Amino acid sequence: LHMDSMYATMCDPVTKKKHYQYCLIVTDGFTEFRYVAVSDAMSDIKREMIEIIKTSTTISGRKPRLIVSDLGKEFDNGATARYCADNGIKLQPTPARAKELNGVAEKSVDTVKNHVRTMLLAARIPDRMGWKYALQHHVYLWNRTHIGKATSKTPYEMMFKREPSIMHVGVFGSDAYVHMDRS
Repeated sequence: LHMDSMYATMCDPVTKKKHYQYCLIVTDGFTEFRYVAVSDAMSDIKREMIEIIKTSTTISGRKPRLIVSDLGKEFDNGATARYCADNGIKLQPTPARAKELNGVAEKSVDTVKNHVRTMLLAARIPDRMGWKYALQHHVYLWNRTHIGKATSKTPYEMMFKREPSIMHVGVFGSDAYVHMDRS
């Protein structure tokens, strides 16, 4: 699993006060399946890392052998190192200022950022309202529509051993109508 984090700066339109939302993006190096976790605090990313590792193990039926991440504070912590050591997972940080050695994660973050920005601009939704939802929507669609180079299948198909369906997916940011029963 290749891991990296990113953040988005949000600005309250009334008070003009800025705050950050943090995101952990995890990419399976072979299937190209992506996991995403969004949080208001960087300290929550540590907990989300362990949850994503557990989820990956549950979905694929096997533990990851290697986790590649940079030397960020969110990855350099005792809890994650202990969890990996207890479960036979090698934790491999890349050297400082050598982000190209974690190219899979860096490319994933770059792709996700670009797609999310484009979706928000196309839908004319402010970042503070739709960033998290655009992020989740993109990762959902990526896992079901992207064809992996190594596998010639979608990441979803590689993980769940069945073809994905996107029949229920609509255009991000489009109007939705809900039937309200009179009773």
